[in-house]
Amino acid sequence: MNTTDTQQQLFKFNKVRNSLKAVLIFTVINLVLTVLDVGIYFPFSATAPLIFVELGRIGAEGNPGSIVFIVCLGLALGCILLYLACFLLTKRWRIFVFVALVLFILDTLSLGWLIWLAFSTDSFELSVLLDVAFHIWILFSLIQGSIAWIKLRGVDTNSANAFSDDIVATTQAIEITEMPASVEDTSSAAEESE
Repeated sequence: MNTTDTQQQLFKFNKVRNSLKAVLIFTVINLVLTVLDVGIYFPFSATAPLIFVELGRIGAEGNPGSIVFIVCLGLALGCILLYLACFLLTKRWRIFVFVALVLFILDTLSLGWLIWLAFSTDSFELSVLLDVAFHIWILFSLIQGSIAWIKLRGVDTNSANAFSDDIVATTQAIEITEMPASVEDTSSAAEESE
């Protein structure tokens, strides 16, 4: 694999890691909002942890200190920890992007079950379509990451990580050098006055 192909695959792989990070952040936010019963929900999160919390709430019958609620909350946190482990471990062992793909396929199946349940009880809401679109986007991203992992199997992880860090540093340097002219004029005027 030549350098350009390696760069492209590493770029795809890093995008997948960022997508996984977004799933984690929104899932944690939604979990907290669900436990606090705020009534606000972001559609960009994993579904299974939220299902566990709702099942715990139903099983606890309004008693948040019950063992059923605590077990279901533990299962929800376990799901989040699995995604977190995949995110952290993909930096060193790229195979964990495939593990994250399998987990998200299971999560998508839980979303499918939730949609089926909503249809069967006549409580389907169109906002669920945002969840479906998000799940399709994340699945597509994780599939691309798994393909990138397969293509990068011959590339040493340490050198690939160093290369990725160089790409990030170069991107940040480009963003800094592309400041608007008014910002550059202000900074050069400040340097001249000193």
